[in-house]
Amino acid sequence: MADLTALPPRRTFPAAWRRLPAPAQDLLIAAAAAAAVALLIALDDRVPAGPLSYAYVLAVCAPLAVRRRLPLVAAVGCAAMVTVADWLRWPVFQGGVLVLVVGLTIASAAYYLENGRILLAAGAAAWTTASFLLHPNGNPVRAADIAMMVGVGLFPVAIGYAFRLHRDRAEQVLRLHRAQERQRKAEEREQLARDMHDTLGHHLSAIRVQAIGAQRGGSADGRRALGTIADISQHALKEVRQLLDHLREDPTIGDIPAMAARLTGTLDIAVSIVTDELPPDIELTAYRIVQESLTNTVRHSGAKHASVRIDQDPATLTITVDDDGEAGDGEPGNGLSGMAARVRAYGGTFRAGPKKPTGWRVRATIPVTP
Repeated sequence: MADLTALPPRRTFPAAWRRLPAPAQDLLIAAAAAAAVALLIALDDRVPAGPLSYAYVLAVCAPLAVRRRLPLVAAVGCAAMVTVADWLRWPVFQGGVLVLVVGLTIASAAYYLENGRILLAAGAAAWTTASFLLHPNGNPVRAADIAMMVGVGLFPVAIGYAFRLHRDRAEQVLRLHRAQERQRKAEEREQLARDMHDTLGHHLSAIRVQAIGAQRGGSADGRRALGTIADISQHALKEVRQLLDHLREDPTIGDIPAMAARLTGTLDIAVSIVTDELPPDIELTAYRIVQESLTNTVRHSGAKHASVRIDQDPATLTITVDDDGEAGDGEPGNGLSGMAARVRAYGGTFRAGPKKPTGWRVRATIPVTP
């Protein structure tokens, strides 16, 4: 059997980060910013590093913890703390790195605010300009200096707003794609309904003609007519089933837990799914991979436990199905070949094989960016 166990490393950090609630993410960002600034202060011999300095750094970075829920309050609070330190001439302000924290908070506010960005931009420009004017360096203030300070204040607002526009545009494209997909499916169903009408009408008309002929003819004619009716009925039933298969909704990743629940009579299955919105064809591919993997587990491995993990980072969808059953020795079957073909059609990678210390693993990675 070909060695299918060489699996690429899992990308766990983006998935673990998305599992955290938004307040926890913001709290970690605030803590990381405070730790970074505190480290810079500790390494700067010009700044006395004491408990008061670190407490002040924590106070400046703390508003980042509410940057989504109260974006404007976070920006004002962060800027106010830096302004207080400037007015009091605290040595901790000498590094100037805390101004970057203010810029981050202002950019975040521009991203999350629904209204009030003009007020935010005016306040940011006024804050940077006032800070400049309160620190005269002995040279006359020129109009170009004022313009530069206004630009410095508007820069984080522009950056945050640009990212927001990018997100909104991506959402609009996604909504348009969904609408087009719904329209395509509606048109397809309408066409299938017409096909079903035409198919049933044709075959039922032929059956009626044969039945009338059997009534009017003799026994030999009746047997021939009944044989013809049987053939026509079988053909009609086959066509109707094919049409009905097309009419069914394609399953999605969201249907995987229900599908796994149907197999829990003999197998304990844990399902973990962390994804964003995906194109319907990729969702269908992910569903089929998990479906085939779990079916193989139930049929062939004798496993007692299995796990399904679907994680998405900005570039890749990773599907992993593990079980604790017996690994087979044979060549990959049609099921594995079919799964591999599905994945490689999207330019992804597919691996399946024994895992240590025991069991079987199926892993597929599918690119999700254009």
